[in-house]
Amino acid sequence: MDKKSVFLDFGAVLYEIDYKRTRDFFKLLTVDLNELDFSVDSQLDLFTEFELGLRTKEEFLKKVKVLYCREEVSIQQIIDAWNAILIKPFPDSEQTVKQLNERGYKLYLLSNTNEIHFEKFQPEVEHIFSYFDRLFLSHQLHLRKPTKEYFQYVLQHTSLQPNEVIFIDDSSQHLATAKSMGITSYKKEPSVTLSELLHSVNIL
Repeated sequence: MDKKSVFLDFGAVLYEIDYKRTRDFFKLLTVDLNELDFSVDSQLDLFTEFELGLRTKEEFLKKVKVLYCREEVSIQQIIDAWNAILIKPFPDSEQTVKQLNERGYKLYLLSNTNEIHFEKFQPEVEHIFSYFDRLFLSHQLHLRKPTKEYFQYVLQHTSLQPNEVIFIDDSSQHLATAKSMGITSYKKEPSVTLSELLHSVNIL
């Protein structure tokens, strides 16, 4: 397959996450958990604004505390609940990106994330990120998947054409946009490793 670059999502592709952990943690802190919409497919506008970097960490935490948490809940408890989604890098992540790098692929990370999560996981995966040519993080760009504007920005700033790229993500919404733009895209399912997926499509 004649591709120059691989675009990789972060959560559920390179790094294990579990939305249920954060929801369970917030059960201990909130008045009404049903008001907190937080999943791979949908989330509150407040969370989206934070992922877009439109609210500072301090603004976000204060808003969550005022709107959803009991009065006695501390800011640190909210941070811990928010970060509970983050588990650890998948065992094959570093070796897989290293192999891609050695095969001459340009690697770019395409992630919807936020300031708090990035501060938490960045030191843990710095060695993995060293194989990437650039990280395209939603909270820094003020753009996020699945908008076409996000993908257009990435293509423009990598000087790549859609037909030169492979994109791996766990979200059907994100993949649909990429496919509509002519980017060859594959869904990372929980039952397969990234390495297995890349081997199955002859990238590795």
